[in-house]
Amino acid sequence: AAFTALRPRILGALLDGLSTGLRKLPETQVKNLPRMADFARFGVAAETGLGLEPGSFLAAYRANRKAANDVALEASPVASAIDKLMDDRYIWTGTSGDLLAELAKRRPIAGATGVCREWPVTSRKLTEGLKRSTTCLRQMGIDVEFGDHGRRGVAITIRHRAEAAPVAPAAKADGEVEQEKTEETEAAEGSATVEPVVWGVVDSVASVDGAEPEVKPEFDEAAFLRNLRAKRMR
Repeated sequence: AAFTALRPRILGALLDGLSTGLRKLPETQVKNLPRMADFARFGVAAETGLGLEPGSFLAAYRANRKAANDVALEASPVASAIDKLMDDRYIWTGTSGDLLAELAKRRPIAGATGVCREWPVTSRKLTEGLKRSTTCLRQMGIDVEFGDHGRRGVAITIRHRAEAAPVAPAAKADGEVEQEKTEETEAAEGSATVEPVVWGVVDSVASVDGAEPEVKPEFDEAAFLRNLRAKRMR
C-alpha cells in the first residue's frame, strides 16, 4: 500500500532525472570515463535532476564496479594468485609452464582436503584461466600479454599498468636527476609516506649539433612497488 501511494512521486522523480539528463547531456564533459561511457556520461548529466550532489553518480558507479571486481577476484584462484605474485614486482615474464610452477607457491587451500578444484593442473588450463581473468586483473591495474607458443607453453608477460610508468621529463642540467609525481606516486592518505620515483637521468654526452642532452628513461622498480603498496593501503 505504501509503495502504491508513492508510485506517482517515484515516477515524477525519475522523469525529472531523465529530462535533466537530456537537457544537460550536450554540455556534459567527463574526464577519464569508465566502461559504458555513454551510460556514465548520462548519469552525470542527470545527477542534479535526481537530487544528487555533483560527482556522486561516478563515485557510486566506480564503487559498484570495484565491489563486483573484488568478488570476481575472490572467485578466481588464478586471478588471486596473480595479484599476490605482482605484489612484490613490476613485471613478470616467462612461459605458462614457468608461471604454473611460480603460482604453485601461492596455491589456495580449500575444503577438507585442502585442494582447490578450480586450480589449473596444466599450463594449458592455466592459460585458459588467465585469459578469462584478464578483465578482472586489468581493473586491478595489471595487464597480461600472450605471445608465441613454445616447448614450455605460451609466452606470457604480466606487468602493472603502463600509465604508472610515465616517460622521463626533460632534464635541467647535465647529470641532474629528474623526478615527477603522477597519480601513482602521490602521497597516500594517513601516515603512509610515498617517495618520488626516479624516471630518468640525463646522458652526459650531448649530441653533435648542440641539441639538448638525451634523457635515457629509467625505472625504479623498488620505489614503484613501495608507492603501489601505499596506494593499496588507503
